[in-house]
Amino acid sequence: MGDFGVYVHIPFCRRKCFYCDFPSYAGEERWMSRYREALCREIAAQGCRCLQEGAVRTVYIGGGTPTALLADDLLAVICAVRESFHLTGAEEFTVEVNPGTVDAKLLERLREAGVNRLSFGVQSFSDALLAAIGRIHTAREAEDAVRMAQKAGFRVSLDLMYGLPGQTLSDLKDSVARAAALGIGHISVYGLAVEDGTPFARMEEAGRLHLPTDDECGDMYDYITAELPAHLAAHYPLDDRAGIAGHSMGGHGALQIALKNPARYAAVSAFAPIVNPGDTPWGQKAFTAYLGDDKHAWRDWDSTALLATARAQHLPIRIDAGDADEFRPREIRCETFVDAARQAGYRVDYHLHPGYDHSYYTIASYIGAHIAFHAEALGLGKP
Repeated sequence: MGDFGVYVHIPFCRRKCFYCDFPSYAGEERWMSRYREALCREIAAQGCRCLQEGAVRTVYIGGGTPTALLADDLLAVICAVRESFHLTGAEEFTVEVNPGTVDAKLLERLREAGVNRLSFGVQSFSDALLAAIGRIHTAREAEDAVRMAQKAGFRVSLDLMYGLPGQTLSDLKDSVARAAALGIGHISVYGLAVEDGTPFARMEEAGRLHLPTDDECGDMYDYITAELPAHLAAHYPLDDRAGIAGHSMGGHGALQIALKNPARYAAVSAFAPIVNPGDTPWGQKAFTAYLGDDKHAWRDWDSTALLATARAQHLPIRIDAGDADEFRPREIRCETFVDAARQAGYRVDYHLHPGYDHSYYTIASYIGAHIAFHAEALGLGKP
């Protein structure tokens, strides 16, 4: 198997955000210690098995909200990972963080335990929007938590969202500016998707969810893909070489952005992308909500359909997916894209990995290969 990554899931939250359909549970504190005990046993068992296959390079503890656990329980999980997988050469150990669940003492203990990167789910720096989506923290608390993490010596990434109820382009620009002012080296911006079974889905069905219009979401998208990179280039020492990558619907986003803007990117890669949303149940629901019922109009936002008109055959493409992905083949149909791309003359490096699923474990295991793929396309040599 070679070098690989470890993903550990903590399925607890202080409160479930209104948009979230991830496997996570609020108000279930009574199960936390028992879950920690069972999880540590599983980590030990998997460590014995996996160490025969290769070395761990990355660890990602996600959720849910890992920092919703009692500090001693979270530290026990981290210790189990370090001991069971013999983490002597791991390059990155990440924990997902909700800004409303950390303080300086916890950050100090995480750093002492060997965690070197924190991924903050902030989503917005507007208190009104944070309340509207069910977050438990304020904008000021998010800024304070990030500064505490930086002071403690962590590398920090930060997630934002667009297309939120009541959100404007000005709101998004303000959030990006406040994130940039914190000196964040990695900012991810995700579009809202209204998922079945969530409070937002129930509000939408009742006519009480007031989302930005298609044009307003389009303006936010244009800002993220065009204006934001220009803003970053004007303020940071960047050059014009760029690659783009993503996971799941973000993988589809990376593919369609690159196909629409082939002169801007040297390469594109994706993990488990939804490559033809116009022909899948989830994609059809999303396209109908955002683009209307005209299926012809969907083709401009469907990466497989774009292959026929993009004229981007010079663009190297890499796709990785797992054959145990729970969304195959209902939503994830990578072979459809790969076959169409190769027939149209594109170079596609496609890898289907036995036993891998849709989780961050797959990303963590193969992110190194994607970085090397982009480095070669950008003329940077091997990382």
